[in-house]
Amino acid sequence: MKPNVKEFALEWINKAEQDLLWAKASFRDDFFSGVCFLCQQIAEKSLKGFLYSYNIRTKTHNLTELLIACVKVEKEFCTIEKYTSKLNPYYLETRYPDVGDVEKFNKKEYAQEALEMADKVLNFVKEKLV
Repeated sequence: MKPNVKEFALEWINKAEQDLLWAKASFRDDFFSGVCFLCQQIAEKSLKGFLYSYNIRTKTHNLTELLIACVKVEKEFCTIEKYTSKLNPYYLETRYPDVGDVEKFNKKEYAQEALEMADKVLNFVKEKLV
């Protein structure tokens, strides 16, 4: 990896880590729908960071598309598909009433699960970037 490419990839990971802290604070304050959205963002930024480390740029928020791109680089990424597929709808459905049932995601159990999944995706990617 070129140093500047690696540094840029790590900036994405740093942003994902900051979002995880934000999501945990939001969880403590009972903003559960927001936590779900942030967890999708954590996964998205983690996957984009990995792709940037290979100089692959993608302009999508779709975790499925990002994961497919990651699997093309490293097959082991298919092991986190169960997390990314569950987090994928949280990008739109947690924020826009005309897209999904926003209140559906405003539940503690959804937010707790989303935090766990986002943390697993982030840590998986961080191990790949070491």
